Amino acid sequence: MAETTAKPDQSVRETRQFISFRVDREEFTIDIISVREIKGWTETATLPNQPQYNRGVMNLRGTSCRSSICAAASAWA
Repeated sequence: MAETTAKPDQSVRETRQFISFRVDREEFTIDIISVREIKGWTETATLPNQPQYNRGVMNLRGTSCRSSICAAASAWA
């Protein structure tokens, strides 16, 4: 009995989707598979005595989350 080895079909390509966003003048792209949720903007509650880049807190699915301005907290500022 002869053995044959199947070669992978070179014409089949995996389709990937990406999402891109911009922070100031920098553009970033990530694989959509790693994105859990895309939400519209939610108002934040400001907190006293916080650094300038800390925008406040918001309710995200019942959890309080800090909202920061990435550009202000990094070298882009």
